[in-house]
Amino acid sequence: MSYADGSGESLPAVPEGLDEAVLDVARRICRIPTEIVQLNKRVVHRQMEHMGLRTVLRAGTELCALGVHTEAMAEFLSTIRSDGLTGALQQRDEPFGDYRTGHEPSGGQDASGDEDTPATA
Repeated sequence: MSYADGSGESLPAVPEGLDEAVLDVARRICRIPTEIVQLNKRVVHRQMEHMGLRTVLRAGTELCALGVHTEAMAEFLSTIRSDGLTGALQQRDEPFGDYRTGHEPSGGQDASGDEDTPATA
């Protein structure tokens, strides 16, 4: 498996063969005694807590709670009711060329509301 920076210290970059890469990691973990895996998991969770994970989760939850009361969310929910969830997600993601839309972004406005400008070669 290749790593993004070549050091093996960062998350791996797996452009193709993701399923097999995940299974390779799972097989490696399975060779480690269960109690060691459990201890390592606790270490990682404690480190995340020391880095402020609970604070981040709390802030994210509060902002999400505020977001559901916006006009944009009301419009999105209305689109779900009229076009179904898939249609609403399609409309939401299409301007960004999101992977689920299956194509490049269309012309028009970008996420900032500015007009797209064609790329020059």
